[in-house]
Parts: sequence; structure tokens; C-alpha cells
Amino acid sequence: MPITDPNRIAMFGWSRGSMMSLIAVTKTNRIKTLVLGATPVDLVLSAINRPSLEHDVFKRLIPGYEFDKLALLEERSAIYWPEKIPKDISILMLHGTNDERTGIVPVFKFADTMKSLGVNIELKEFPSGSHTLIESKVSVYRKVLSWFNEHL
Repeated sequence: MPITDPNRIAMFGWSRGSMMSLIAVTKTNRIKTLVLGATPVDLVLSAINRPSLEHDVFKRLIPGYEFDKLALLEERSAIYWPEKIPKDISILMLHGTNDERTGIVPVFKFADTMKSLGVNIELKEFPSGSHTLIESKVSVYRKVLSWFNEHL
């Protein structure tokens, strides 16, 4: 579209969408910044912590899951391939400390690894925040708009 600027492309994903956004940036150099919410960076750990995911989600949505579970979960888990994420991207991660679906501990580890690799990343924690962060929606909106204004 003529009104778009190909040098100012951002992605915004939440939960599974944030996992897919991380995968997407390994396949293109067109994304300048990411905003990720409630990101499942380690599906292997998620499967251990939430066994219902295996039957309710993974078996249904991941082709061949029953034949190679570990490899397929690692393939979708950015914590296992941080070096594939471009170093010139900026990333904002938003996460509630009471996220009942996606634990925050792997997100801390992922953010620390990204920093050590030289990626411009910020992890914004929301105390007592849930998976959706609906209780902090005004703060979330402000942070996202501020991030885009600064990084695009």
C-alpha cells in the first residue's frame, strides 16, 4: 500500500500469537520491532506444568505431535533458539506475574538471554496481572503506544 513505510514494520502478538511472531522474525528481516504479550517461550515446560495442553491443544494443533513431541515443541519455543532472532530488532514483552497459563520464569530467562546476545529487549511485568492483562489494559495500551512511538 502506498501509505505504508516498509522500514517501519512492527508485529504485535499475544500468547500463541507472540510465539508465532518470534518464529516469524527468524524468517524475515523486515520486522523492526515486536510487542509480545504472555509469551510461551518454552512449550516443553508448559507441557509439564499444564498437562491438559497436550491433549487439548498440542495433539490437535501440531501435525505429527504424537511421533516427535519434544522436537516439535522445541521448534516452537524461542528459548531453544535465541541465536536465530535478529540482533537489530527491538522487543517489548508484557507479562502478568499471576499469569495462570504462561509462567513468567521462562520469560525472565529468555529476556536475559536476549540481552546477553545484544538484542534490545524490555520485559514489562504487571504485578498480579493475569494472562490477558485485562486488569491493566490502560497501562498496557500506553506502554505499547509509547514503544511503537520510540521504536518505529
